[in-house]
Amino acid sequence: MRPQSRLQGEITLADEEKLERLLQCIADFCASLEAEAARLRKNVTKLADYAFDLKDDVLESLSWEKKKGSKLGEFEIAARDNNDPELWNYAYNMLKTKGANIQNRFTSKSCKYSYWLFNDHPNVIFRKKLQGSGSTG
Repeated sequence: MRPQSRLQGEITLADEEKLERLLQCIADFCASLEAEAARLRKNVTKLADYAFDLKDDVLESLSWEKKKGSKLGEFEIAARDNNDPELWNYAYNMLKTKGANIQNRFTSKSCKYSYWLFNDHPNVIFRKKLQGSGSTG
């Protein structure tokens, strides 16, 4: 005679323990995925910054005109009309991609200036010397 089988839908203590272990494994796996996603996001950001970094030498090669304002003090502008169109467009598009504006200026470790765009002046790139970066030359 065969032992009487469990009724369908009946869960034993052993089944509950197996299910609990399975759920814990799934939770651990999800936590690992989340940690790996955070690490990957950080590395992708670093890679994007490296690959798409707007180097100061690109910006330095533009023709800059000195200006002075009551709020900003001394600053400079690079007008589209006074520059190589390809170089100016490259710099402008990279600043636009980086969201560079008056409140959130672009700069990097190699930059002597902060750079930004201003919506009211779409044909101009602005820059201001960073504090402690030496003479403008």
